[in-house]
Amino acid sequence: MTEESFSEVYRKLELLVLFIFLSLVFAVSTASAAEPVLFSQGNSYDTYVNGNYIIYTDYSDDPYGRVPGWHDHYHTAITRGKGNFIGVNSIGNIYLYNISSNKTIPVYKSGWRSGFPWIENDTIYWYESTMDYIVFKDDPTPRDIYLYSVPFERLSYEASENHSLLNPNITVAREHPWEFLELKRPDYSTEQVEVVQAEDGTSDLFMYYNDSSSGNRTLIASGFYINYANPQIYNGRIFWEDCRSGYLQIYVFDIRSGREYQVAPQEFAQYDCSVDGDIVSWTTYGGDLYYINISDLIEKEEPEDTGNNLNPESGPETVIFPAAILISVAIFARRGRK
Repeated sequence: MTEESFSEVYRKLELLVLFIFLSLVFAVSTASAAEPVLFSQGNSYDTYVNGNYIIYTDYSDDPYGRVPGWHDHYHTAITRGKGNFIGVNSIGNIYLYNISSNKTIPVYKSGWRSGFPWIENDTIYWYESTMDYIVFKDDPTPRDIYLYSVPFERLSYEASENHSLLNPNITVAREHPWEFLELKRPDYSTEQVEVVQAEDGTSDLFMYYNDSSSGNRTLIASGFYINYANPQIYNGRIFWEDCRSGYLQIYVFDIRSGREYQVAPQEFAQYDCSVDGDIVSWTTYGGDLYYINISDLIEKEEPEDTGNNLNPESGPETVIFPAAILISVAIFARRGRK
């Protein structure tokens, strides 16, 4: 190989290395947001996020393929944690999903109707109804609904079907069926969010956030379907269900920045969302359960300029881009000396 042909090959290799390096740099600096994860498919509802876990009710084991009546519509009749067991005859069981391991374990399996689970202090709670399919207020036959609780340490595949091994704590939550409507699980405060009717006589609704500390009132969303919004506040963020696209989708308003984001656009309805930290979970029509990490979705607060560029927000970019420039200069300087 002649010296001239060798130089040409070397020049092309230099350009190839430069191209690959810059491609990697831009790939790192423009990483896309997370994608939603499907963790339970079909006949699953009542999702509730707590740390690394998502607890929910699954109706797949119902021998007749039934789903609870409050999920029959494309928007849920649950008002975040409140439900009606009256008229519900499908068999629901409680399951626990581990986000880190992507594993699901049954918590409690029974022949009755369990639902509305939540987690507090490493303990799982849920309700179980033992009443008949149709119950009226003047029904003389007593019916009961129970509140169950069990610590994480008792969970196992064997215990989920053997109640003596699981040994859950049981409390009679209600003695009369007409009181079942008031059952609830812990919810996020919504006292600062109000939905009001338009004053011009139209059907439009407006959702406001009232800041009790400053007295300011901020318009969050508006439209005909805001009455199905089910707003909830969590850690300076307002989450709600919005039908502006033609079907319910989960939106979030960041109070600090005053910006709105769509959590995870999908071509089907989303509702009954649950939030803990940056994890948001929801149900779709048909009972598919999803979750997503929104840490890359909502813009972070700009860090203070401390003179140290190696901070968590800007560290990778401030290191990679100068390195790219130096390498490029070195390569072309070398070419210039030849």
